[in-house]
Amino acid sequence: MDLVLSLAEIAEHFRQYFWISNWAFLRNIQVVEGRLVQAMKDLSEWPRKGRGDRDLLEKQLAACFRWLMAVVNFGCGGQIYGAAMAFAYGQGHCLHCGKALCVCPRDGRPERQEKFRAEDWLGHPHVNLGLRDWQRIIGETFALANSELSDNDFFTRCFQELAELTSVHPEYHKYRGRDATTLISEQALESCDLTAWLIGIANRESVRVDLEKLVMRGYEERCHFCPRVCVCGQFALGRGRIRKGFPATV
Repeated sequence: MDLVLSLAEIAEHFRQYFWISNWAFLRNIQVVEGRLVQAMKDLSEWPRKGRGDRDLLEKQLAACFRWLMAVVNFGCGGQIYGAAMAFAYGQGHCLHCGKALCVCPRDGRPERQEKFRAEDWLGHPHVNLGLRDWQRIIGETFALANSELSDNDFFTRCFQELAELTSVHPEYHKYRGRDATTLISEQALESCDLTAWLIGIANRESVRVDLEKLVMRGYEERCHFCPRVCVCGQFALGRGRIRKGFPATV
């Protein structure tokens, strides 16, 4: 079954099938972000250890995106995440340099020239775009800039965006006096930036994968291991076996 889901729907899809059943494991944001960091580390090893192993690359790339969806569900939520994607990457030009075809320097991009307000973008038609559409749009906008980057450059930028994402989670700042609305907007944008770099990896000449098909493979209507709604904990554990004593109730 070839589903066409918006980014908000993909986030909700994984929340429904895995989040509720694995609440005991996933209720700690530090654990969830730790899984995302580990998935990114595993992916970054591919050029050095497994460049010839395409199945390994696809598995690791999909794992990174799924754990990113878990972080999104823990913070800004799928709707604001989708609105942030429409703002940051759906305006037909790069918000950093202002060009339709990005010409940002290799050593970094300047600050965005516009500010994100979620309420202004929730009704934008690009909120409903699927991951395959975003892969095409980002590929077209950043084709020139990304072509000048090496694999190591991509992974370095992914880890930079990951560090920025983990530093703005509302859970860490709720007792520090920072405005929750601002933090949620910042987290949504940082999630989008990491999404864009993961899409950039998927668009690499040496990779060229359909990220939407990859992410949803085995999870279109059910958990890969369970008949329908996940009760086994495999998604949270990221292993081929069930941890002894792991709660498995919905």
